[in-house]
This record gives sequence, C-alpha cells and structure tokens, in this order.
Amino acid sequence: MANTVSDTLKEAWNKLPSSIDGNGQNFIFTLKNLLGTLTEQLNDKFEEISNIANSITDAPDTITQQLKNCKIEEVRVGTAISFILTWDYSDIENYDSAELYIKETKGDIADIIDWSQIEVSRTIRTTKTNTYTVDGINAGYIYQITFQGKNTFGSVSEKESAPTLIYAVSAMNNSPDPPLEFDVYFNRDGVLWKWRQPDNLDYSYSELRVDPNVGNSVGLLEVTQDTVSTVLPPTREGTAYLYNKGYGTKYSTAITKPWSKPVPTAPQDVQIETTYQGLQISYSTIPEDCIGVVIFINGLRHYTSDDKFNYYCSTGTYTVKVCYYDCFGDGTWSDEQTIETIEEIPPDAIHITDQVVFDNGVIIGAYIGDHEIVGTKIQDGTITTQNIAAGAITANQIGANAVTTDKLDANAVTSDKIEAGSITTDKLDAEAITADKLASNAVTAGKIAADAIGADEIKSGAITSEKIKAESITASNIASGAITSDKINVNSLSAISSTIGTLRTKTTGARVEIHDNLIQVYDSNNRLRVRIGVW
Repeated sequence: MANTVSDTLKEAWNKLPSSIDGNGQNFIFTLKNLLGTLTEQLNDKFEEISNIANSITDAPDTITQQLKNCKIEEVRVGTAISFILTWDYSDIENYDSAELYIKETKGDIADIIDWSQIEVSRTIRTTKTNTYTVDGINAGYIYQITFQGKNTFGSVSEKESAPTLIYAVSAMNNSPDPPLEFDVYFNRDGVLWKWRQPDNLDYSYSELRVDPNVGNSVGLLEVTQDTVSTVLPPTREGTAYLYNKGYGTKYSTAITKPWSKPVPTAPQDVQIETTYQGLQISYSTIPEDCIGVVIFINGLRHYTSDDKFNYYCSTGTYTVKVCYYDCFGDGTWSDEQTIETIEEIPPDAIHITDQVVFDNGVIIGAYIGDHEIVGTKIQDGTITTQNIAAGAITANQIGANAVTTDKLDANAVTSDKIEAGSITTDKLDAEAITADKLASNAVTAGKIAADAIGADEIKSGAITSEKIKAESITASNIASGAITSDKINVNSLSAISSTIGTLRTKTTGARVEIHDNLIQVYDSNNRLRVRIGVW
C-alpha cells in the first residue's frame, strides 16, 4: 500500500540533516528530493479527488434501480385510520431515502379512475428507512401510492417504472360487538353511566339512548367514544340502551340497563324557631343522593345545602314546608306549619349608633321594650322642636328627669308650642324651668290656667319684674295664696307640671307630633316614619 502524503513527508523530513556543512549542496539535494516526492503524492491525491467530484457532478437525475416488495397495511384505532407503508431498498446502491407520492379520491375499488387527472395530495420524503406511517386516512376513499428510491448522489428511481399500489379503504359496513358490563349510579352530583368494551373492538362510537331507535335524535342521550357518561335521563325511571356503531351504517346489538331513582322522602323532625331576626328552620340530615333542601315560605322557594336555614323577616304570620331535592327535582314535602314571629325585640338586640337608619315601620313602639330608649342613647341635637310632631310626646310618656334644662335649646319650647293646660305643677320637677329658659313674653297670663300656679309652687325669686309683662298678671288670675315668697326665684321657674296634650312642629309635611302617650315623626311626604309610645 502506498504511503500517504503524511507518511511521505515524515520520511523525507527525517532524511534532512540537522545542520549544513560546507557549501550546503548536500542539503539542497536532499530538499529537492523531498519536494519532488511531495509533488508526486499531491498530484495523485488531486487526481483522485477530481475523479470523485466528476462522478458526483456527472451523477444522473434518475436511476433504473427501484424499491421492491412495497406493501400497505391498514390500521384502525377507534375512528382513526392509518397506513403503515413498508418496502425493500436492497437493489438501490448507496441508498439514502424514499420519496412517496399519494393521490386520493372518494369512491369504490370497482370504479374506473383516471389517476392522471388527480393531483398528488401528499408528498413524503423519508429518512434512510424502509417503513413509514401515514395518518389521516379516510374511510370510503381510494388511494394510489407511488414508491421511489433515492441514493446518496441525489438520483431517484425512474418514476415511470416505480412500484405503485392502489388501496381502497372500505366504509366497513360491519356490525361490531356490543359493550360489556353496563351499569348506572346516582349520587348528589347526578348520574354516572359506566361500561366496558371488548378487546380489539373495531367500531366508530357508542350510542347511549332511552329507547331502541338507533340513529334517531329523539331518545338519544349521548354519542361518545368514552366508556362513561354523565348525561341525565329525562325521567326518574326507565331502561337505557347502549349500542356500538361500526364503520358504515350497522350497529351492534344493544346492552340494556333499567334505572330507577326514587322520589326523596319528606324531611323528618322539621323544627321552626322564632328569633328576633325572623325564623330558624332545621330538619333531618340531607340524604347522600340529594343535592339540598327547598324551604317554601309564604309562597316563595328558598334553597340551601346546610342543615339549618335562617329566614330574616319582620313580625307576622308565616306558613312553612320543606322538601329535599335531587338531580330530578323536588321530593316529598313535609306537613305545612304556620308560625308567628315574636312581637318584641329583646333588650340587648338593638344597638343604636350614628350609622343606624330606621325606615318606615321597621321599628315601632311595639318592638321596643320598657326603658329601652334612655337619654344616654339619644345624641345631642337629634331631637329638636322641628322633629317632634304636635301631640307626639305626652306628659305620661316622659319619665322623671328624662328632659332637663341642659337638654333644651334656647327657644326650643315657646308658648305657642305648649297647649293650654298641658303643663301642670305635678309634671315639672324642681329646677326644670328657670327664668333663663323662658323667652320674653313666653308665659303670659292667658297661658296660665286659673289656679295652675299656687304660691307654694313658685320658688322664691323665680319671677322677677323684667320677666312679667305689664298687666299680664291681674288679681283675678291669681288664686288666693297661690304665689308665696318662697316659690319665687329670680333665676328659674320650677315645679310647674301639666298634661301636655298635643305638640306639633307644624300642621302638615315634615314634622314631629307629641301627644299624651305618643311621639310621631312624619317625613316631607306627610308619611309616618317613626312612632314611639302607646297607640
């Protein structure tokens, strides 16, 4: 075997002297031999490389060598159809890959087809292999597949002589095997149909129905390739039919499954309790196959899945019945019960803050127990003369010391707000009315009933000369002994009491009325908004 260029260079290099003696002729001679040998070797390699390049350049576009033993295998998985293509490439020198050309048309194998008029639908170039899988094959179609080999020089087998196969994919109007182990389960989530399929089943899909009329949309629950379904049947009981459909128009025989979902029984131990907020309704535990509870109150339905139901309402009479409901609807109702809500709100149920708003009729006197509203619960400035209707507050509605002078604004109570005879001495505590709380001319002789103020009722110094209008007090208006010196005080007028009668801020519109045993507040639409007291 001839030395390579590398070996020749290494041998010549070793022959070169390590130093030059004399005139160097010997060195020059050896170097020339080395270069000559190197040139000869390079020329030989260049010729070899040129021959290879020329062979590649001159490679033909086509070759006569062909693939052989080409085959098509049809594979079905569910409704999906594939081709597995195989071939033998042993006749092709320097084999590199295969080129596959696929044409397809809908028809039957008996049809005469001019394939030259049909375009190639798919072109596939493989790697260096002898098999390829083609997916997306259609039932009822005919396929023409041409196999061409290709070598490492890029030459392909002559197409005119290439093996070509024609394969018809049958619609397969077959009757598949029926499903197995068909069953049904009901729970609070609904229904579960479940079945199993035979091994290696060749079918298109399963059809779940409530009748045997396959292919009809009426009575159809679901078409599926799964082995479960959660489609609810239309009735509580019946018979389900399950079919497998083959490729084409044929169905398997049916496998059937009767079903029955009983109507839920009526809830037991239905208890209805009244609270200051309304009603609390309890019942026996919800069954496992039910979704929840329906509470029917005065004609309205309410739903819950809890073990108790709180119904917020005002006072009144309520009729109540209860039932469980499942995926099909209402169960059996319990006996109807009638109950009245409580009339009074417990003492600790109301907490009045600056955020509380009471609408018309929400809280009225009947809901407020004795002593529930006291002076400490009323914000300063909340009740003014404009907010109190005439007659809304009567004397017997005001507790001792409930209204003191520090709670009355200047001019809050004027003579025109006080009904004749409404204030008597037994209604006024000592120091309740002082001179500085009386406007000039607020109390005149015409406003004081005969014998209303006796001498023993007037604190010493309570009435001064500047508070008495000229000629307002005459001898005929003062009972004998009614005014004594110890009842007169220059700073205040106390111990005056009387029946209030009716006080109004105005006769109509937004106003406050104070009656003997009642306080009423009206809005601008003349509508009663607040009522406190006895009526």
